[in-house]
Amino acid sequence: MKTKLLNEKVAIWKKIFDITFVISGLLVLICLILLIGFYLPDTTIDLIIIIADVGLLAYLIQEFGRWFIVANHKQYFQERWIENLIGVLIIFQLMFPDVTMYLLSFVLPKLAFRDFLMIYMALMSLTLLLLFAIKLLRYNHLIAKINMHPGAIISISFFVAIMVGSLLLMLPRATPQDNPISYIDALFTSASAVCVTGLVVVDTGRDFTTIGHVIIAFLIQIGGLGVMTLTTFFAFAIAGGLSLKVRIMMRDLLSQESVDEVKSLLLKILGFTLLVEIAGSFIMYFSLGKSLANFDKVEYYYSLFHAISAFCNAGLSLYSDGLMYFTIRDNHIYIWTIVILVVIGGLGFTVIMNLTAKMLTQRTKRNYRLTLTTKLTILTTLILIFGGTALIMVFEPWGYLIGDTLYEEFYHATFISVCARTAGFNTVPTDMLSHATLILVMFLMWVGASPGSTGGGIKTTTFAVTIYSLYSMIVGKERIEVFKREIHYNTVKQAFMVVIASIMFIFVGSVLLVWLEPKMDTTDLVFEVVSAVNTVGLSRGVTPDFSNSSKVLIIILMFVGRVGVLTFLLSLHIPRQEPKYKLPTENVIVG
Repeated sequence: MKTKLLNEKVAIWKKIFDITFVISGLLVLICLILLIGFYLPDTTIDLIIIIADVGLLAYLIQEFGRWFIVANHKQYFQERWIENLIGVLIIFQLMFPDVTMYLLSFVLPKLAFRDFLMIYMALMSLTLLLLFAIKLLRYNHLIAKINMHPGAIISISFFVAIMVGSLLLMLPRATPQDNPISYIDALFTSASAVCVTGLVVVDTGRDFTTIGHVIIAFLIQIGGLGVMTLTTFFAFAIAGGLSLKVRIMMRDLLSQESVDEVKSLLLKILGFTLLVEIAGSFIMYFSLGKSLANFDKVEYYYSLFHAISAFCNAGLSLYSDGLMYFTIRDNHIYIWTIVILVVIGGLGFTVIMNLTAKMLTQRTKRNYRLTLTTKLTILTTLILIFGGTALIMVFEPWGYLIGDTLYEEFYHATFISVCARTAGFNTVPTDMLSHATLILVMFLMWVGASPGSTGGGIKTTTFAVTIYSLYSMIVGKERIEVFKREIHYNTVKQAFMVVIASIMFIFVGSVLLVWLEPKMDTTDLVFEVVSAVNTVGLSRGVTPDFSNSSKVLIIILMFVGRVGVLTFLLSLHIPRQEPKYKLPTENVIVG
């Protein structure tokens, strides 16, 4: 009886602590939004700092109180070491606030005192929000109780990210005071960033402030890596693991064959992404003639934004003319860095890790083979890049892409070939390309990047499998054999389903857009739909002139393309048991 009463008291106190934490977290979230997104007087900032300190103090009290209701203190500390470490830092901060202010003034000596207060407040708010996220991730097992297709959960995660991003971009400080944007434009920009598409209806560099740019960069990163990928990483790393259903869902999302490989791959994905983006940003920064001695924060901030946008295959740029900007277009180191980042991001994390493991094991002389997925991805990617480059050089004979040398022609043709497969950057106006090149570019956009990558399209492996299956049928082979391996029938079936679903969305989207915009050129509109469905971002310059209805249509197409056309369709279906009966089979005349 006493044990039962004790357990009931512990449960009550646990609820009280959880409610206290939720309230403090919401308060700090509101404070952070007010601080970052609104123009506030000094008195209001002082009040916000007091509220944040109260929230931090409430967190410390409830976290300290949990020590008295847990049975195993050692296990509790091991499972929640990050929360306890942050708690110690918060105590130090509340006791010695001047230390943080001194460190900020040392690192950023040119900032005004008001700016110090805002940065201090932002750091404190983000600290508590991180703790709030960690607490929520401990309840990831609840996903196992949701009777919903994994594709639907992934779709919802992207939808929520888009909606939150649109609201953040509507904050007063996200856009210039004299040039606010409409909600539909904010929604379009958020969708384009999260879906790593790159289509724009406003000038990203001019119509958003630095805060708006930072929000867009975060949305690109979230969209490129995937909402579920980031959430799962933190759940693995700091929240005590994942339920089996979430593991299976992430296995499918990351194109893995084994559930056990998910955790290892997630850790590698985050580390690899940060390393490549930072390295790329510094190469681009140095290519502009800058140095670390006289560090130019603005130029590095531009370089970092473009490195993130390139690796995530987003195609969004802070330059009004995109990469056609005169200081960038002819900066070959900068452009080739963009090309490399786009290719790496478009290969897929699974392929990159497989290639890395192969190279490392060659040194140790261990027997490690490349997977069939990796071989098909590499082969198809090389064919598309170099084949696309060669054809573009043939299709553009009148001289627009031709520079003083053959290298200049190759330089621009390669950039178009690479970026057409989901990146969306351009060094030459797309509306100046010939119709033959446009058809080729639409084909490259349709094929897209590789599975498990930051890019879209039907994927290189899907295209390869359909071509190989078609070839096998023509030569009269029942089995589809590639690189001394036989491709499973289910893989072939899924590949053809993806192709059919993609064509269906492109067809329906094109018909609707031509109907909504009857005065615009049909070629431009079909190009826009192909770009949206395959999350590329290349445009013939018609996007800003769309009506609100057309913008909503493009948003939907970008969303479907990022989630995956087949995944989206499957998410609409409620799983049912296969009927036990079997009907008579009969042939149907086709072809």
